Amino acid sequence: VGYGSAIMSSSASEVIGLDIDEETINWATDKYKNYKNYKNVSFIMSSIETLPFEDNYFDVVVSFETIEHVPDNVQNSFLKEVKRVLKDDGKLIISTPNKKIYSDQANYCNQFHIKEFYKSEFQDFLKRFFKNVELYHQNFHLSSFIYNNKMKGKISVLNDEAVTDGKYFIAVCGEYAKNEIGNLNTAFIDLQNLYLDNNNLVYNLVNKVSRMIGKLYLDFGDGFTESNSIVNYYDITSNNFEIVFDLANKEEIQKVRWDPIESVLCDVTLNKLEIINMSGTILQLSTEYLESNGVYYLNNFYSFNTLDPTLIINGEFRNAKSLRIAGEIFLKDKNSSISKYQEIIKTIELKRIDLINQNTEYCRKYEDLTRLNKELNVFNDELSKSLDDTNQLRKDIESQLLNSKKNIEDKTQYIESLVNEISDLQKNLENIIHSKSWKITAPLRQIKIFFKKIFNV
Repeated sequence: VGYGSAIMSSSASEVIGLDIDEETINWATDKYKNYKNYKNVSFIMSSIETLPFEDNYFDVVVSFETIEHVPDNVQNSFLKEVKRVLKDDGKLIISTPNKKIYSDQANYCNQFHIKEFYKSEFQDFLKRFFKNVELYHQNFHLSSFIYNNKMKGKISVLNDEAVTDGKYFIAVCGEYAKNEIGNLNTAFIDLQNLYLDNNNLVYNLVNKVSRMIGKLYLDFGDGFTESNSIVNYYDITSNNFEIVFDLANKEEIQKVRWDPIESVLCDVTLNKLEIINMSGTILQLSTEYLESNGVYYLNNFYSFNTLDPTLIINGEFRNAKSLRIAGEIFLKDKNSSISKYQEIIKTIELKRIDLINQNTEYCRKYEDLTRLNKELNVFNDELSKSLDDTNQLRKDIESQLLNSKKNIEDKTQYIESLVNEISDLQKNLENIIHSKSWKITAPLRQIKIFFKKIFNV
């Protein structure tokens, strides 16, 4: 946006800034054209593939963090054009990220970078166009270091690993003699990072202004890829955030991966995770036990010790209109991390005490249950004995009933025999009464009864 060109103009007779974006050129022109200190600065809209300048025009061409944003063919065209517009003794000062440190070791992918370089690749690429290439490394510690290989052994540091290949390369290229390069080795004291680490308010303000990036990767069955990702921005206010990703017309989603923030160590507490369907209904998703490369603690709190934090979210996305995520992000400076972990430790301690109390109560209930179980066993023994006695009594009663039944049957048979005998006697008596001899002897029986009454015999 022009500030680099403005800075360089203090040491140059003329500076021309170039960018492919018209809005950027217009902004930079408006910003600097009215300041008398920058009368020797101008801005031109153009692609780096074809530079709109005469041959042998510039003493120096400066290209910081440009070349990684274009593909191979444009990179080659750019270097050819730089070689054309430079004077014979001119120099190209060009920088680009060290892919090994910037991307590989950080497990980071800048979506705006098309072709990054490893150290040997960058050197070989530049040497195809320029006879001499002096490579410098740039690192950020408590100072901003720019150093070449000759300076590595001359820098005194507490940590031997601090001065290695830098996160960024800066190369000076040209047809110059070796003694004409000059010395770009510098150490600029810059306590900004240290200050931010100890001042959370400023740290949050810087991140709020820069609008941090959240990314959602969509898996349609072939894994998570950059081509199937959604970038969204959100502001951090008092660590709270809410971010919404548009999922409309993406009905084949199987699962999604949310990267809370890019290239920053952080802790995340999830308070809300919900799918808004096309009908407007809201589906609440569980915020616990998500797949994550962070460490899960209590209360939906995840701690990440990687620059590429991820949370894989499973859910029904068939009719999803959007995914809404809300909670808190804690950027990992010392003070906030200690405070958050102290809060976690306090919560865990309360849980531990609660579990101890619950365990004590369970032990008491166990003792009560053990005592009741013993009493129940005694009762079962007594009940078993009573059942045995009852069974024996039942058997005795059944035996007596059988005997009584037999006696009744025997007596019934005897009574039946007596009835039969009486019946036979009655028949005989009737036969006697109706016989002639009974009728003839009737007077005699009357006389016998008379004398019996008189003489009582």
